[in-house]
Amino acid sequence: MFTVKLSKLLVLALILVSATRTIPALVNSAVFSTDSWPLIRLTRLLAAEPQIRVFSIEERHAKWPIAVLSSLVYTEVTGLDVYFFYAYMGAPLLVLTLSILLYLLLGRLADSASRTSGLLALLVYSPFVVFTSAYLKEVYAYPIALLVLYLALVLTRKSRWLAVLLGATTLVLTHPLTALITLVFTSTYVFVKLTDRVKYCDSSTAINYGGAVLLTALLSVLYAVHGVFIGTYYVFSLVDLVVLGAYSVVFYGAYFALYADKRGLVAFTAFSLLVLTVIYSLLVEGVEVGLNTVLHGVPLLLLVTSLGNLRSEESHVSASLLLPVAVGSSYTLTYAKWLATITHRFLNYMVFPVATSIVVFSRIKPRLSGLVLVLLVFNSIIVLYNVYTGRDPATFYWRYTVADTTLGDFIYEYAAKRLVSGVKYNYQLGDLVATTSPDLLEALRNCSASRGVVLAVSYEELVYGVPVSPLYYVKPTVNITHCSSVVYSSALNYLLVK
Repeated sequence: MFTVKLSKLLVLALILVSATRTIPALVNSAVFSTDSWPLIRLTRLLAAEPQIRVFSIEERHAKWPIAVLSSLVYTEVTGLDVYFFYAYMGAPLLVLTLSILLYLLLGRLADSASRTSGLLALLVYSPFVVFTSAYLKEVYAYPIALLVLYLALVLTRKSRWLAVLLGATTLVLTHPLTALITLVFTSTYVFVKLTDRVKYCDSSTAINYGGAVLLTALLSVLYAVHGVFIGTYYVFSLVDLVVLGAYSVVFYGAYFALYADKRGLVAFTAFSLLVLTVIYSLLVEGVEVGLNTVLHGVPLLLLVTSLGNLRSEESHVSASLLLPVAVGSSYTLTYAKWLATITHRFLNYMVFPVATSIVVFSRIKPRLSGLVLVLLVFNSIIVLYNVYTGRDPATFYWRYTVADTTLGDFIYEYAAKRLVSGVKYNYQLGDLVATTSPDLLEALRNCSASRGVVLAVSYEELVYGVPVSPLYYVKPTVNITHCSSVVYSSALNYLLVK
């Protein structure tokens, strides 16, 4: 009877977690996330001209084409419209697959009840929920990464390595950051296991980390081959790599030095998170860091639970992700500021330590964990409501509505010249139609500018600021609707001529 009830709870959790990803599209009747639009255009291009070689396309997304190719195959086989798939079908399918694989991986840490509760991390960690509500390359890469880890680290048959090779190749061709995080996770896992062995002088227990070593080597080779023959998105100089190495020495060295000292390690982790939070808030221009921002990070408090027993497997798994995320975030925020705009992507991977924390918490304090999870679900609902209705000051521009798609159709039909806009309409329309050029700043700040600039802007952008990048929001200093000719208006967005 208990097994039957537990199976029903698992099915309910899987349905609930995946169904939440349809909410933004259902609420707004439009695709969610700025990053969806380039993939939609690329998929439509390949559908219209199947003879094109993907890697010859002058588009950075074509360097990692697996997600696009999969969506193309799915829509061609099922007959679904490409836009409909990206808006309503893609994200729920990916998150359902991710949930199943996460459940299988958590089976190495806990019983069925605890790992079922661990799946709620995919629901209560709002930054991850928001990001995975769209069919994106990185979202597609998450389940592939978990599949590769499951094959390499959990299964034992040697024949599995053919499947690992195929999965790792697919991962490298899907998204650069997820492949890199997976690579660094496996190598860090080896480091964490060796640290445990050295600190406790436990030579009697054999540590089986051969799968992690082999997977690290395999991903390193594949990553290098992809970079040499297909290309990379960012190029690092020798100095950049040396600095990155220095950051790694600091964080990994601190972990090694403080290991076996739980209080010291928790204090160092808390201090690092505080410093990074302050730096990030200082870098963000034009966005007020308030309650909305704080609510995004509330579930991270659960990470303290995973550090309760430093020798546990949950702690080792969490540390193997916390260390590279800490290094990457510190590096991008303090040195490589040209990469600062991807910092929020590092935070997405924190969902997996949060999942292990929930597993531990539900095992040691089942009743209290239930109450905490209910509160976190309500917290997530509040955050998601703000994001999906355009009330979140940081991510409001990820939301699209029927008014935005109608404006896009109008521009495609009647625009005779390239217009200027923030990243919202730049991503929706493409660089050939809309650009975030210096004319944008002049149009927002100088009412007397009269150079025939055509500006696309939404109502939310007039309230919160026009996003030029994820860290740079420009609030108009003049009433641009009064000192411009209004070509198009829906009360939710405008097309203006300065």
